[in-house]
Amino acid sequence: MNNKPPHLPPEACDIRAHRTFKSIWWLLFLIFVAGLTSVALALSTLVWILPSFAPDQTLINSQKIFNSGNAEIDLSLLNTVKKRLWYVYDSRDKIDKQFYAESVDKYQATMFSSDGWAVAYATDYKKGDEKYWEGVDYQGTVYKIQKVFVDPVSRLTYIKFEGDGFPFISFANWNDIYDNYSAWELSAVEYNQRLVRKDLSAVEPEYKIWEPQLFYSVTGGEAGNILINNSGEMLGILNEDGRVIYGWLINSQYASVLQNGAPDYRGVNWSGYMVNGHVSYGELIKKVSGFYVEKSDTKITSSTVGVGDVIVRVQNQPVNILNLSRQVLLAPENFSVTVYRDGQEFDIQVLKNKVLNN
Repeated sequence: MNNKPPHLPPEACDIRAHRTFKSIWWLLFLIFVAGLTSVALALSTLVWILPSFAPDQTLINSQKIFNSGNAEIDLSLLNTVKKRLWYVYDSRDKIDKQFYAESVDKYQATMFSSDGWAVAYATDYKKGDEKYWEGVDYQGTVYKIQKVFVDPVSRLTYIKFEGDGFPFISFANWNDIYDNYSAWELSAVEYNQRLVRKDLSAVEPEYKIWEPQLFYSVTGGEAGNILINNSGEMLGILNEDGRVIYGWLINSQYASVLQNGAPDYRGVNWSGYMVNGHVSYGELIKKVSGFYVEKSDTKITSSTVGVGDVIVRVQNQPVNILNLSRQVLLAPENFSVTVYRDGQEFDIQVLKNKVLNN
């Protein structure tokens, strides 16, 4: 017998089943929200634990600063170079002896040998600080530090990390660098195109012939960042004035650093300055450009250079104010110079000697 009133419409569905179905949708929604919250919490924890070290091949791409027309560089190349950049932290800055805050002070070091030698611009380093230092590579791996020294010429800090087999950077050929050369300033997290400009304003009135004078600079750079060319080769490191500490200077000490753990500058102890003009000797007038020797350990003879000589060529190459120190430091142990003296030019063989006492 059907007790349903005849005037009511047929039931569309079971009420209990309908309510149960609605409850399931709410439950699934809450589970989804909870899942998102867990993922966000996990990611924020990762950022806290590894503030800079999670290997991210897209990091450079997201942090680029671009300021020159349509120029671009291969991002895969940048990320390859990035693997040569390390951070050096002071372990006393650790939070709970485990973590480093993102804003903590640190040095950027550039690995230039597979057996763990790197170089950094760390002007505030004091002897003894290295006891608390530790190095961190691009993957977040922590390494102990074995040795630290400051190069008295470049003022760069050399750091030996424990281990070997590290990826390392190559150095650019400085002969290819010129005024308004386009390069890339690079740190571990960003890059920026820069023009390398010639600037002679900081030239000392008198200097040793082998002492590098920093003649190139960039505008807007950050001290400690490196400059690379389009091939990923290192041109140098920027100082606080935006001047380029030459990569060739680091490369010139490569063998000594690897063998002896210290720099070894070898050259000649002549001091003076560049001259350019015409000189008269009797009825002759001759244009002379070169390095005027103001101080010398030796006197003028047929086989030695002395005060008053003008060095016009090194290894038969004209003397250039931009490259003079490089010509001397990279010359062989026994090299030739051509001097202008009393209206004539003389070729003299010169033997290098140690110009710095470590």
